[in-house]
Amino acid sequence: MDVARVVEVYAPATDGAGWEIGSGYRISDELVLTAAHVVAGLPLHPPESSVSDDPNVAGGKARPLGRQETTSAVVVWRDQDADVAVLRLAADAPTLPAGSPTPRWGRKHGTEPIAVDAVGFPWAQERPDEVRDTEHLHGFLASGTQLKAGLLAITALTSPPADRGGGSPWAGMSGAAVFAGPFLIGVVIVDPGRFGPARVLAAPIAPLLTHTGLGGLVGALNPVITPVEPRMRLAVTADTSVAIAPPYRAPTDRLGREPSRLLLPEYGIVPFLGREAELEELEEWCLTGGGAALRLLLGAGGAGKTRLAAEACLRMTGRGWQAGLADPSIPGGEPVLNFDRPTLVVVDDADLNVPLLEALVRALGYWPTDAPPVRLLLLARHTTGWWNTLNRRSNQLAAELTDRMLSLREGELPRTHRAAHHAEAVASFTRHLMTRSQDLPPEAEPPASDLGDAAFANPLLVHMHALLVATGAHVSTTDEEVRERVLDAVLDRERNRWAQTFPSDVPTRGDLTRQQAVTVTTLFAPPTEHATTELLSLISDFIDAPAGIRGAVATWLHGIYPGTTPVWVVPLRPDLLTEQLLATCAELTDLVLTGYGRITDEGNASGAQAEQVLAELTRAAGRNPVSAALDRLLSDRLPDLLDAALINPAGRLPDLLDRALTKCPQPQTAAALIERLPEYSTGLATLAVTVTAQAVDHHRHLAANDPEAFNPDLAGSLNDLSGRLAALGRLEEALAAIEEAVTLRRALAAAYPDAFISDLAGSLHNLSVMLAYLGRREEALTAIEEATGVYQQLATTYPGAFTPHLAGSLNTLSNRLGALGRREEALAAIEESTSVYRQLANTDPAASISDLAGSLHNLSGRLAELGRREEALTTIQESTSVYRQLATTDPDAFTPDLARSLHNLSSLLGDLRRREEALAAIEEATAVDRALCAARPAAFAPNLATSLHNLSGGLADLGRLEEALAAIEEAATLRRALAAAYPDAFISDLAGSLHNLSVILARLGRREEALTAIEEATGVYQQLATTYPGAFTPHLARSLDNLSGRLGALGRREEALAAIEEAVALRRALAAAHPDAHTPDLAASVNNLAIRLAALGRHGEALTAIEEALAAYRPLAIAHPAVYAPDLATTLSNLAGRLAALGRREEALSAIKEATSTYRQLATTYPAAFTPAVADSLRLYGSLLTELRRHEDALAADREVVAIYRGLHARHSDSYKDALTTALAKLALDLRALDLNAEAEQVEREAARLAE
Repeated sequence: MDVARVVEVYAPATDGAGWEIGSGYRISDELVLTAAHVVAGLPLHPPESSVSDDPNVAGGKARPLGRQETTSAVVVWRDQDADVAVLRLAADAPTLPAGSPTPRWGRKHGTEPIAVDAVGFPWAQERPDEVRDTEHLHGFLASGTQLKAGLLAITALTSPPADRGGGSPWAGMSGAAVFAGPFLIGVVIVDPGRFGPARVLAAPIAPLLTHTGLGGLVGALNPVITPVEPRMRLAVTADTSVAIAPPYRAPTDRLGREPSRLLLPEYGIVPFLGREAELEELEEWCLTGGGAALRLLLGAGGAGKTRLAAEACLRMTGRGWQAGLADPSIPGGEPVLNFDRPTLVVVDDADLNVPLLEALVRALGYWPTDAPPVRLLLLARHTTGWWNTLNRRSNQLAAELTDRMLSLREGELPRTHRAAHHAEAVASFTRHLMTRSQDLPPEAEPPASDLGDAAFANPLLVHMHALLVATGAHVSTTDEEVRERVLDAVLDRERNRWAQTFPSDVPTRGDLTRQQAVTVTTLFAPPTEHATTELLSLISDFIDAPAGIRGAVATWLHGIYPGTTPVWVVPLRPDLLTEQLLATCAELTDLVLTGYGRITDEGNASGAQAEQVLAELTRAAGRNPVSAALDRLLSDRLPDLLDAALINPAGRLPDLLDRALTKCPQPQTAAALIERLPEYSTGLATLAVTVTAQAVDHHRHLAANDPEAFNPDLAGSLNDLSGRLAALGRLEEALAAIEEAVTLRRALAAAYPDAFISDLAGSLHNLSVMLAYLGRREEALTAIEEATGVYQQLATTYPGAFTPHLAGSLNTLSNRLGALGRREEALAAIEESTSVYRQLANTDPAASISDLAGSLHNLSGRLAELGRREEALTTIQESTSVYRQLATTDPDAFTPDLARSLHNLSSLLGDLRRREEALAAIEEATAVDRALCAARPAAFAPNLATSLHNLSGGLADLGRLEEALAAIEEAATLRRALAAAYPDAFISDLAGSLHNLSVILARLGRREEALTAIEEATGVYQQLATTYPGAFTPHLARSLDNLSGRLGALGRREEALAAIEEAVALRRALAAAHPDAHTPDLAASVNNLAIRLAALGRHGEALTAIEEALAAYRPLAIAHPAVYAPDLATTLSNLAGRLAALGRREEALSAIKEATSTYRQLATTYPAAFTPAVADSLRLYGSLLTELRRHEDALAADREVVAIYRGLHARHSDSYKDALTTALAKLALDLRALDLNAEAEQVEREAARLAE
């Protein structure tokens, strides 16, 4: 359905008194489907009749949704018996929006309820000014109803209108098209009075399409009519399809016998209230999401994820989309839907459906840009584990396709809204209850309830109390413990049902036994009938009971809470009711411990059932009995729970165990288990912090009473905690922990040096790392120098034990020296470290290969800083290769390192002008970092910002400027937030991204914005270079160079010259000290100095400068053509300009010819990056030829320049408009010089149009 096709229909009433008002649906630009009785007062016209624009002549009128004007309409087909008609609109009717989907015809198939939608203009939506708004009717076809009449009976799920004295509240809805998914299956015609306002009838359309009159009108003499079932299948790939379920399930008679099920979100019994901002955000994402085809909707249980997604599906259905919830568990059936129209697919419990998500993500990853949009909305409570798994399986496609996640929190219901909310819920529940089985008193209206208690801030508690009222119960809401009283009253409804249905021949202790039976199946979710039967032996009454007795109870449980594989008996829901079940269950702790023992195998928890029991207990741990059971479970079984989490770090168990330990800490056991945690693990990072922090608490408690005995353990656990916190990006806390560890270990080493000096060195090493993270460079260097000194002494005495520690310390020392600009010392340290690690890796690869990879990574950076790029590339390639192997074996531990290595690999490939390879590497790194950041933003936001920064450069190098701008803007946004939180650590990174942002903006012609960005960057670098000249003087020089260009582009010539002169002075000093590293940069700045001097008419000085730059670039381009040929070409072009300015045109012509030739060669390999440079150099070449009176040669150059700029303007209109206009003017001049005046006039007209 597309609401843009909905129309309001007006026809004279048959009794001559006023107008009939109805609804209709445009099945084409000129045809409207409606109900025959709405237009009974209009005559029937021939099918091809023309329609007068005057409504008084035509008789009928139609008003498309969203317009004030009506359009004339006549009836061109009518079936009075079926009550269906077709109108033809006048020629002045507004055309349908581009892309509006043509209706597909369908017919009801099968006997299960089918979800349907219709939009019309009923009387109930009439405002005081007698203008009617739309009503979106959502409901289900009662497939076994009206079979004799051949009609479609719809039970409305959305709020039915109130009764209307003297007429139908649905009046005006007649004629609305009824859709099941994308299929038009009927037309609303009447609401039968005996069934109340929740029932509406519709005429099926399929039988009428074979009528030659209707079939001819709609162009469907042999129509394709699709059988519509409750769940249609959506083709994902050629081999994969998934059932698409309606956003809501059809209420059944069973709901009246199971009142608690009325509270479940999938039935949508209570009208959806609130969340308008989130709905609008999802709708906007669907309509304008661009490349972000996937979105995560996260929230705790009960936060409203499923209801929000269902309402989003309804909204998008109203916009012509096919939308629904993916249900991978339903087998069979032929796909009847495809991605041939806009589609929203919702996957609930996304963490349990990774294989399906992989297929969907791969389909979306290669989705054509000109195809109808597809959106994938994933619902989950968290991203731990499963999100990383999905990204690995999809080669990071999921992260690339993902928009900003939407997180929900349980909102509070204001006091002023509770009464209306409650009344709406009471009315809704009453309509769906089977009153004969509930023995309800015949009260027309329940007494008003006091909902002022804080418990009713939770909407579900309001709904629960409303359910009690609707079932005739009266529960006080003004005394103490209102929450528990309401919950227990609802649970009593379930207890009554258990008592009424429990097998009469099974001896029990009554309610106690029945509640225990429901509790154990809720806690452990048995997968089969046999598992359920065995699980029941946990209960005292059934320990020695025959299998047949337990089997009868298992059958009873399956009957009242039926499930299918993989859960044979589903848990009691909703969650708040589960909480009450557990909190009031006798012997809960014994059931939990014995049950957990039953589902373990050799000490390891068995997968899903261990996750289930932790999830249920943690969710309800706010209640004391449940908290006690959880505490006992963790106290007794934490070791094997932790082992199970270690086996599958990407699963749900680590996150569940972390939440459980947060609810019920186990410090003593945690201290005994801390050594089991791996050193690095993405999936276990949060759990590792919790376990280690609790171990610290335990050791601190012991050390308070006996410091001499327990301070060593406290220091060790603090040392570990610091690293764990840093892995989550909690840097300030990490620093505090390691500083305390150093203080303790320094005291211990002073008292017992032989025992504790190595521990002190280890903590000093970690302190250096934390200080460096926070930008405290000198302190970081001091700490690592002390650590390295200790390890050098220890390695001399005990080489086997401490040489690896010395290598690691040298690695870190190199980083600290490099950060302070002491490059030669940094290189010496990392070379020594790498040499040691290589020897260790040869001896024991498993123990040292990852350390070697890290050392190679840092060695590559040190070599690159000194201009030794080929050596640096070879080194980083080796590092990347090792990390790729390690990440394949242990992705949880080494994927972040692989991404970091890919960063450097991309940078070096880019420096060597191997642009496609550079872009491929940084795209891979960005995808990895985006996935890591989605899971743990505090830890990986810096990595993602670095990837985006480098990705922007890679895209810009290939001329993909808009994409480059988007990437660098995102990087700058991330780094600005990081710099605000940790200025010492991240302000330099922000300045780097601002510099690059300025470059991209300038290339896109956005000069003022480019200047603003580089001014901010330069200001930052000036402060940093004052404090750390060795580290940041090169950055300041580069920033000043860029600033000069931006000022010059805006005509601020004197300021531009001052900036470039300062940059040249800085780079001369740097090149004198490190010629290999800084000579290319000096040449670039001297080149730019020549441009600034020439702009001020100082051509002689400009020529001297450009000749100096050329002398530097020629040997560089010979030695490294891939790297420096572009710089040589730029310098030659500038040289030509300087020579021409001095009247030395022949020399200038020779220089520009060489520059153009070089650019042509580069453009052959990298057309997007160098084609504009070819045009620029050709433009100067043509100007020189014109000045030398060589008009024919100049004309050829002009034509090529114009051709190039036309193509560039077509792709980047804002950036190349001025250049094309100038080129056209030059071409016209040369045409007139050769008396080609007619062509010159055409060119001048084109230039004039551009200039407008």
